[in-house]
Amino acid sequence: MNKKEKILFFLIFTFAAFLRLWHLGQAPPGLYSDEVDVAYQARLFLDQKTDYFGNSWPIHFHSFADWRTPGYIYSALPFIALADPSATAVRLPAALWGLLSLLAFFHLCKKIFKQTGPALLALALLSFSPWHIHYSRIAFEVTGMLFFILLGLSFLLSFLKKPKPHLFLISFSSFILSTYFYSTAKLFVPIIVISALFFWWPVFKKTLLSRRFLPSFLLLFLLALPMIRSLAAGEAGFRFSYINIFTDPTTPQEIDRLRETDAVILNQGQKEVGMSTPLSSKIFHNKLLFWGQTGLKNYLQAFSTQFLFISGDQNPRHGFLKTGMLYPLEFFIIILSLIFFVPSKEKTFFLTLLFLTPLPFALTRDEPGAHATRLFLLLPFLYLLEANGLALIYQKLKRLPRIIIFSSLATAYLLSFILFWHHYLYHYPGLSERYWNAATQEVVQKAFASQEKFDHIYFSQSSHQSLLPFFLFWNNYHETLSQINLQPASDSFIDGEYFDKFYFGQLNLGSAYNNPTNFFKKENLYLLESADLPPKLLEDHSLSFTIIDQINYPASALPAYYLVTGL
Repeated sequence: MNKKEKILFFLIFTFAAFLRLWHLGQAPPGLYSDEVDVAYQARLFLDQKTDYFGNSWPIHFHSFADWRTPGYIYSALPFIALADPSATAVRLPAALWGLLSLLAFFHLCKKIFKQTGPALLALALLSFSPWHIHYSRIAFEVTGMLFFILLGLSFLLSFLKKPKPHLFLISFSSFILSTYFYSTAKLFVPIIVISALFFWWPVFKKTLLSRRFLPSFLLLFLLALPMIRSLAAGEAGFRFSYINIFTDPTTPQEIDRLRETDAVILNQGQKEVGMSTPLSSKIFHNKLLFWGQTGLKNYLQAFSTQFLFISGDQNPRHGFLKTGMLYPLEFFIIILSLIFFVPSKEKTFFLTLLFLTPLPFALTRDEPGAHATRLFLLLPFLYLLEANGLALIYQKLKRLPRIIIFSSLATAYLLSFILFWHHYLYHYPGLSERYWNAATQEVVQKAFASQEKFDHIYFSQSSHQSLLPFFLFWNNYHETLSQINLQPASDSFIDGEYFDKFYFGQLNLGSAYNNPTNFFKKENLYLLESADLPPKLLEDHSLSFTIIDQINYPASALPAYYLVTGL
């Protein structure tokens, strides 16, 4: 890089760091349960070298409903050790992995374009990406996965140019390490490998059979061995085992319904016991066709304009509610980039990966629309395509039109970013704070501080969001679930679990409404969600309970929790 390019790189990267680190603990406005889970697991590992179910040195950490990949939790250890409990400490690894992924992306682009200018352009595009900024600010594992995927691809290109064992080892070690961060990599890494073999089979055939590569294969096997063991034990594939399209329990029922409908139609509208299924119905209604239709629908959702450019992921933690994952302007850039695409082996390889990236998501069924987390690997390939298209357009234009067009594009990108950043800081918190548990830290800490005044403290979970991890994390517990003696609680008042005097679960609020005198006791404290006490009930002064405190969401000032006791 020349001096001007170094200055431009420094400015882009510095501003990218600001966007990912500024007010990291406050935006988004609260820690989600998955983030709290990461933090508490890291704390326990620092203290006891276990997860909170007591499993020593886990490859996958056992959480309440799943097995978590270990990469992010282990990378969070030094930050939790220095600043626990803290939202910033939990999220800082995501920001650092995000920044490292920008560096890996830049070096990958330099190898693809063989020029610094287009690589800087690609770096700027990813640095200002709403999708990348957001996921670098939350304690989700995908930024770590992205870094190792990009690092692996960068060294893969180096290996293909100079087939040396150390380059091969670094590349494939990076691919393997990505699987320790997020499960999408377990499906996507084989796609990368198969695609690379297809494009460069002569290189692989010539080099990998050499004895020089045997130590590399041995080291890669040792690196992958813990993941292989975890897969064999069912931990690494636990979540996919029940969210994939092949295990959907409604599929046989839906096929039977469609076949029965066909049989009734062929029987002139008469439904009879023991009707035979027509051959044509078996051809048009079967599991293979059903899976294919579901997978294709999921695949196409990944490239839908609604998801990418208009409204984004409708999960308020993944998307931004009212804006897309990319800027609307980028729709036109991507289309032009496809039109002006000039193939080379490397560029065609990455374009192929772009269209193969949604395949792991296409095999899942637990979301109604596109899933920004599972589709996060689309980002680098989309921006490679954009940067390539803009570079080609730049080369084709003469000086004056080039200045006018690219100045206009830069202004449009800047305005798009300003509009997004304003929305992200001022409007998104109010729209999403309930989903980020923005008031939960305050309520669990107030309950903990009140424990000497009450015999029992009940936490309502009517939204199906367990407050137990929040309670343990924010109140600085350092015990596993067995050490706190967590027990099931099921009676006429609650269905959940408890330890000591703290109860977490579904409260029988129907009984509370109908007979509040028997339900609410003055010696007990009840932490109720705002939805648990509708306005009509709050206005009824004849009820025998009192609200001793109300905790509001910070952005909207709407009630989040009530602290209630009996009279």
